[in-house]
Amino acid sequence: MHLRSKSTTATAYDANDYKQLQQELITRQGACVVDRTPVRPTLITSSPGAPPNPFWNSPRGNSVRDEPHRACTRFEMFLTELVADPPRGTSVRDEPHRACTRFEMSLTELALASPSLYSVRDEPHRACTRFEMSLTELVLGSRCSSPSLYSVRVSSSEHKRALSTIRNTLPSGRPRLQTMLYVTANSQKLSTGSSSLSELGGLPYWGEQAHKASQHNFPYKYRHAMGAKKLYEDMKIRIEDAATLGRIPKETRSKYDGFSRWDSYSSRCDHDTILQILLHKKDARNSEDVDGFILPTLVYLAREKRPQYHHNYKAGAMNAMIRVSSKISNAKIILTVDCDMHSNNSQSVRDALCFYMDEEKGHDIAFVQFPQIFENMTKNDLYASSMLALSKVEFYGSDGYGGPSYIGTCCFHRRDALCGRKYSSEYWNDLKSENDHFIIEANLHELEEKSKALASCTYEENTLWGKEMGFKYGCLVEDVITGLSIHMKGWKSMYYSPMRKAFLGFAPTTLLQTLVQHKRWAEGHFQILFSNYSLVWHAPGKINLGLIMGYMHFNLWATTCLPILCYSIIPSLFLLKGIPLFPKIYSPWIIPFAYVILGQSTHTLLESLIIGGTIQGWWNDLRMWLYKGTSSYPFALIHLLLKLFGLSDPPFNVTPKILDQEASQRYEKEVMEFGASCPFFTVLATLALFNLFCLLDTLKELLLSLSEGSVRDWEEMVLQVSLCGFLVFINFPLYEGLFLRRDKGRLPTSLAIKSIALALSAFILSKIFI
Repeated sequence: MHLRSKSTTATAYDANDYKQLQQELITRQGACVVDRTPVRPTLITSSPGAPPNPFWNSPRGNSVRDEPHRACTRFEMFLTELVADPPRGTSVRDEPHRACTRFEMSLTELALASPSLYSVRDEPHRACTRFEMSLTELVLGSRCSSPSLYSVRVSSSEHKRALSTIRNTLPSGRPRLQTMLYVTANSQKLSTGSSSLSELGGLPYWGEQAHKASQHNFPYKYRHAMGAKKLYEDMKIRIEDAATLGRIPKETRSKYDGFSRWDSYSSRCDHDTILQILLHKKDARNSEDVDGFILPTLVYLAREKRPQYHHNYKAGAMNAMIRVSSKISNAKIILTVDCDMHSNNSQSVRDALCFYMDEEKGHDIAFVQFPQIFENMTKNDLYASSMLALSKVEFYGSDGYGGPSYIGTCCFHRRDALCGRKYSSEYWNDLKSENDHFIIEANLHELEEKSKALASCTYEENTLWGKEMGFKYGCLVEDVITGLSIHMKGWKSMYYSPMRKAFLGFAPTTLLQTLVQHKRWAEGHFQILFSNYSLVWHAPGKINLGLIMGYMHFNLWATTCLPILCYSIIPSLFLLKGIPLFPKIYSPWIIPFAYVILGQSTHTLLESLIIGGTIQGWWNDLRMWLYKGTSSYPFALIHLLLKLFGLSDPPFNVTPKILDQEASQRYEKEVMEFGASCPFFTVLATLALFNLFCLLDTLKELLLSLSEGSVRDWEEMVLQVSLCGFLVFINFPLYEGLFLRRDKGRLPTSLAIKSIALALSAFILSKIFI
């Protein structure tokens, strides 16, 4: 009997149909059997266009907050119903990204009711992989030996019994829709129909647990989850309307006090301090949640900006936040997160506090750094933005020498250390005591008015803010130099990377964005060597040698352009005139060169594979290392030298991360995005074409030598030819963007003509004068 629901509500059947359904369930060792009193069975189908609301009538998936690791088993039946429909895909393993979309509504609604559950809206393409193994074992009956999420909290014997029971419940072969029937007993008591199912203690929607959850927790959570979802959708509509109009609508302005303070003459760089306390325990009536608990303090702050005063970018904004928060809440721990990052693990706060509250080692910890993980990475990390070696190797190494550097986001700070306090053995590590007793004496209006002065553009004049207190000014990597100054004051830091990623964000999705970002990083790191926190002059004696070497690795990024440019130009240049630069291929002197080349390549490849990368990802990382070394780093070095001589002041460029639909599709297909005309691409294209011309000329000369029988003259040129061939091969995406592609992501025609002219000129001049 094949049943399908005809609407989004539960379908009613007569007594005969019910008896047939019940008998079929018993015959198949069904999921659950109810008492003899007839009830309405509810059937969930995956018919196109039908929303998953009937799922909420089931007595399952309720206490997700109590046992987050078993959430997958609670969704098991519902997810099976969606996957089992042939038109919608065969299995999660076959199309993981599309399966995730089908589950989005149900998982998101439960996630809103429980912060500890996975949020599909936050990471749509990764939620599916968390459920993939459980679906494969528990639903599809696969015989794979990999452990599933279900086996986290049950013993191996219980796991085997559960698998056996569920596999016996499903028919042989692919599960069909008619087996996906469960019964909603409303207020009646549910009971299991076989002793074998009573062994499934790990499944919370069986028996009494289902009845209790359905009767108490489920309707309550569902109601407020729907309310939160509606508020989110309304907010989304308001934001989209404002973006379309280019202004805040009048009706929206009238509802919020903060909007009314933006005068008609205000702009992003010229406005008064705008401060509004939205939630505060002083106003308990408006700060309580539906359970009566006080919500965390929430404050909207836009610091004062005037054209005649430098606002110091991100560092200035962070310092204003530190001062204002000290007046309103004065919390002892401060979390800094970039605007393109979001929390992915509600336990990250607890994890950080565990380090701070360690009675033996927590007193000298200034900040706890979590890794910066990106959720929009392609399979092979096209632009090497994940920096796996940094987060999975280098930061762990620096953790043993006093702690990693501060990377500007995903970090919990101790307020005292961030405000410039030096560490001493007498420091009292007291995080449990209340530190906001003075706040209770003032009402919210007084707090707002007193705090506004702390965010004015003139407050920091003739003070230590930006020098000895707060985030440091005058450096393009204000986060790194701030962390370095904290280390030099005797504090330590910790690096922690939990299994469930604490924070997720978005990486650059075009080549230009990546190169601009690394140009700013390289220039800022090199600035540190000439600052008051120079590792050469000021760090020795304050931090240990191992940590100094760790910082120097990043501070010297810009200087690595010199050897990279030399090896990209000089060997090919001398190849044109047949001048050898390396030993003959059969000479013993070739061994050091071969050792460096093979050793470095093997080491980086094995390291990439061990930490979770791919061979193609390693190749992409090698290409980006070459591109950064021949474009971002040379420009960073030149700009900084010009600044040191007073000839230029490098701007602070914020990395944009917004793409149109076509560019996003190319990024997902791992097609390199060019599109713009900029000096970076001119340099890259010119070098790539110059090496191509040199290789073609060399091959022509080699063919002539073969015809004349003088091949031995080329023995000492093998390494040079190989290096030139490597440079041509790794630059294939550039040649493709110059000559083969016709989409908007190709290199502009004007840039292609300019690069060809420059490369040909260099080639001809080299042939004539060298």
